[in-house]
Amino acid sequence: MSEFIRTEERENCPLCDNIGKPLLMGLSDRLYRVPGQWNYLYCKDCGLAWLSPRPVSEDLGKCYPDSYFTHEKPDFADPLSVDTKDQLTAFKRRLRLAIPREWFNYQHLPKQSYFLSATAALLMLLPSFREKVTMGLGQRMVS
Repeated sequence: MSEFIRTEERENCPLCDNIGKPLLMGLSDRLYRVPGQWNYLYCKDCGLAWLSPRPVSEDLGKCYPDSYFTHEKPDFADPLSVDTKDQLTAFKRRLRLAIPREWFNYQHLPKQSYFLSATAALLMLLPSFREKVTMGLGQRMVS
């Protein structure tokens, strides 16, 4: 994707209009390769975080390539369902549920088998895998 995306700065909080402080700076979309550098600001008064610069509304669709997960034809009704005839697809879906449950403590997600939970934990110990899953956000925090 090499299409130019027009942006606009939003330095004031969209909720209470106070000046924002840097939260995450210089981010890039490493998953879908949407062009641009992105920053998050936050409001010390109300706690809201927002994107600045942000895409202008007319270019927002350019941020979501055809391969974006919301554009896929649904092959199951429940996005958390792992009901599929393809065993590899079922394994990947279960692993995608196990990682946030086990590593980020998302206890609302369905509990997976011990094997999948252990696999998720082991994969997250690999720096290259953890960097991909967290998109490097842990190293981009601004104090």
